[in-house]
Amino acid sequence: MDSPAPKQTKGSAVKRPPPQDKIVRSVEFSAERKNFTLSLRENHRGRFVRITEQTGNNRSTVIVPVPALANFVAKLSELQSDG
Repeated sequence: MDSPAPKQTKGSAVKRPPPQDKIVRSVEFSAERKNFTLSLRENHRGRFVRITEQTGNNRSTVIVPVPALANFVAKLSELQSDG
């Protein structure tokens, strides 16, 4: 007999295992007491860059799809030239 599907209530989500990402390349650097990791990864949905900032016990992550990467870098350069 099949198991019943997990019950989902309002405001809750069904727990799924995290997708398996393959790390293609990764680089790390430090700036102003922060550690940064840039990882080019891929999974079944495509390639993306994961940008992680770690300071002490705090970690923040931004994910940028590879097709949007050129625009992302252009906007960063624009911000730098404005400052």
